[in-house]
Amino acid sequence: ENPLQYRLYQAVTEYVRKGYNRAVSERRHYIALLMTLIQRVVTSSTQAILSSLQRRLEVLNAASNEPEARTKQSPGEEWFEQDAQVQLDHVLQWREEMLLNEIQEVEKLIALAEQCVRYGPDVKAKALVQWIYRLMKEENDPDLKILVFTEFLPTQAMLKDFLQSRGFSVVCLNGQMSIEQRQQAQQMFADSAQIMISTDAGGEGLNLQFCHVVINYDIPWNPMKLEQRIGRVDRIGQTHDVIALNFVLENSIEHRVLEVLEEKLAIIFQEFGINKTGDVLDSSQAERMFNTLFLESLLNPDQLDSKIENIIKVIREEAEERKKSLSILSQPSKPDPKLAERYRTHPLPFWIERMTLAWLASRHRMQAKSPQTSAVRPVRKYQNHVIWELNWPDGQKITGCFTDPNSPYPHLGLHQPEIRRLVERIPEFIEQFPIPIVKLHDSEAITSGFWSLWELSVHSRKMKESVNETKKIYFPIFISDEEQIFPQTAQYIWERLLSIKPEVQGYVAISKTPSMIEKFRSAAKTIGKEQFEAFLHYQKPRLTNGQTGYLYQDSIECTFIPEMKVIMILRVEPG
Repeated sequence: ENPLQYRLYQAVTEYVRKGYNRAVSERRHYIALLMTLIQRVVTSSTQAILSSLQRRLEVLNAASNEPEARTKQSPGEEWFEQDAQVQLDHVLQWREEMLLNEIQEVEKLIALAEQCVRYGPDVKAKALVQWIYRLMKEENDPDLKILVFTEFLPTQAMLKDFLQSRGFSVVCLNGQMSIEQRQQAQQMFADSAQIMISTDAGGEGLNLQFCHVVINYDIPWNPMKLEQRIGRVDRIGQTHDVIALNFVLENSIEHRVLEVLEEKLAIIFQEFGINKTGDVLDSSQAERMFNTLFLESLLNPDQLDSKIENIIKVIREEAEERKKSLSILSQPSKPDPKLAERYRTHPLPFWIERMTLAWLASRHRMQAKSPQTSAVRPVRKYQNHVIWELNWPDGQKITGCFTDPNSPYPHLGLHQPEIRRLVERIPEFIEQFPIPIVKLHDSEAITSGFWSLWELSVHSRKMKESVNETKKIYFPIFISDEEQIFPQTAQYIWERLLSIKPEVQGYVAISKTPSMIEKFRSAAKTIGKEQFEAFLHYQKPRLTNGQTGYLYQDSIECTFIPEMKVIMILRVEPG
């Protein structure tokens, strides 16, 4: 219907092929990353590729006039977990020596993109409206709520204007909005707006079970991101079958890859009884794996089948491993040395040791004990293990080892009531506490921001027996200085804090503590709700009403009551 748009796709793809191959051969990773994103942009919308090419041309012209101002640094690890628009904004401003004849090539592509815009709306935009009307008719609901996902802001802006001009009420959500603005947009979608257009960063932590239609206007290369998008509506409390539509340009490389990949993944999911890619892969592993797949298929289309087979082999192996780990009966009858080594090197005993020693030492200082008496004292050390003498505030003395259960001394851990109580009575961080500024050495990959640790307590009460039980769940949150939430960075910082001794540089002005707590609390309400729903989902086979949290277990009615508190807030800066 729009032959110019297909010509533009082919021209940009050829530009990407040449640019990527040359960038790799010359080890210019900046250009390789840029070309990867340009390919994703061209499948999003004409407006998005036009905007990106215009920005690229500005940088090329500036670089040709100021060659000494070229970018030298490469992106940090956090770059790979940011959404596509943030990545694109970063690479488009990098100043690098241009490719051969690149200015002329980009100018030609811009002219073709402008011609496409004058020709009329994108094919996908027209198809979107047709599908909206079709779904409204099939669902017999003229006010049907529809969630539309795109990776790029120019596409979001184009779709908003396009849909509003056709009479739809539209609200947008993206990573550039503050937490408060996102909450307002979500409320507008719940109340009056019929369509929400969201980027992946904007949709982080969304809970939209009042909507059951998701349209992926453009497709991220990582299938886990698609699963996360659908997960915004496919939650406990959803009363409809979820409808998910993927828009892909026909006859494109992306279309061929997705077609074969989805077919292969469906076979694995059925064979192993799993629901999604995220059940067997972590996000960073999947990001690199699928990015490589799409790129190699783009550069060598004739090798598409073999590349996909390699991916499927990895996923099958991971699924096999997961199946073994979940089945007690599948454990081998003879000891597995690898499994034993994994248990032996698990850091939990080390974490418990650090927590206990730090608490006893601080308690000792608070009570102004005599320097002649020590709260903790190393008795002896052997094979990297320390035997500790612990002097508790009530006068009780315990001697033992945390990290070696085979030590001739008593093994110290959570089975000791005194140590277990430390975990159970962790105090809440309050407005009167100053926020420490912590520098993490060897962590240049992270960005500056605030990190917090939250405790979610799930209290269950058996109504007929008046028996109370509590389960505690801990989760971290990281908010960058740009007020973006990075879940992977939060987890990474937590792991670093547990394995190293952080260096405290000072403290944030205590007047800023209340506002920071409020920002975290706003984010924690959403993330904590996800944690609570995941807990309920575990009980799903016996769940009768997921919205209120009622459960029938052995004919005894129970109710779940979640409570949440912040344990720690830190200002984190890279080393």
